[in-house]
Amino acid sequence: MKARLMTAMLALMLGASMAPRAEDIDLFVGAQASSTDLPSVLIILDNTANWTQAFTNEMSALTSVFASLPTDKVRVGVMFAAETSKADNNVQGGYVRAAIRPMNEVNKKAYSEMFAYMDVNNDKGNSGQSSLVMAEAYRYFSRGIPRSGNYKAKTDYKGNTGADWSKSATSDDSKKAMQAIYALDGNALDSKTATQYNPYDKDGSGCAKKFIIYISNGPSQDSSSIISDATAMLKQ
Repeated sequence: MKARLMTAMLALMLGASMAPRAEDIDLFVGAQASSTDLPSVLIILDNTANWTQAFTNEMSALTSVFASLPTDKVRVGVMFAAETSKADNNVQGGYVRAAIRPMNEVNKKAYSEMFAYMDVNNDKGNSGQSSLVMAEAYRYFSRGIPRSGNYKAKTDYKGNTGADWSKSATSDDSKKAMQAIYALDGNALDSKTATQYNPYDKDGSGCAKKFIIYISNGPSQDSSSIISDATAMLKQ
């Protein structure tokens, strides 16, 4: 995936227009009515086994896009498919890797570096149960009860130091990049075991537009039981 494709998707979500002679990674958005009602975008990245071939291009694109986002125009967060290491529970679905936050200069840099130091093996999710990931995204947007998003080592929760990441091959740079994000205000959860998602727009009216960008590396192959579980989650 090229940077211009990712940028174009974000531009479309934000109602932006691309300048005819802009560079591929340039993004132009109009002024928002209020700095507290920024549009919110949750990027769900398919980090399961199918991402191996696309990994390098996707990480390069995401690194460039976050670095090039216009300052203070949008909130963005990132969700991954769950891992099940010794430091995670075995509940499948999705988890918030980086909470939805305003993309100011500090946050843009932190999110860009997160992708720059991503590891194709150590950041891989266990399965592509996309229905459950989407249902978890709904719970995050609605400040609901996590099903798969808590009890995960890499969830964006307050006080997460990365100390319980069980995969020893994870680089120090990757851990430092995530620690910089965990240290920011606006964590998705108050603790690893928290039973309710935090509001990501507590300084706004709650009326701003919300979007999901799903970056898939293959068709969903969810079984009927997985779809049934996800449907039940949306009814709760």
